[in-house]
Amino acid sequence: MPVQATFTEHKRIPYFPFATNSLSPHLRLFEDKIEFNVLYWHCRKLGELELVDAFSWKLNKSVVLSWKNTPWTFTAGLIVLPRLVEVLRFFARKNIALSPRARRLLDESNL
Repeated sequence: MPVQATFTEHKRIPYFPFATNSLSPHLRLFEDKIEFNVLYWHCRKLGELELVDAFSWKLNKSVVLSWKNTPWTFTAGLIVLPRLVEVLRFFARKNIALSPRARRLLDESNL
């Protein structure tokens, strides 16, 4: 999945990245896992996800993945709304909890 930038944030301090990657960001979605790159490669099982959030504001279209048993989140800037909707549909198909904001973005999309 092409992304513009990736970030690591703390659940209690959203929108304030502790680490970022805009040189070689990646988000790869598989049937049972997710691979992503911030400072180094991570591989997490889908079952470790606690919640998927999303926001769309002007040029910023991002998905935020919150993990169980950790205060850290992963954010990926997806650049365009169709790509964000595609990612949200993937998580919805996998029965991963979506935040009300992510659910609303998915429901309101005509893509």
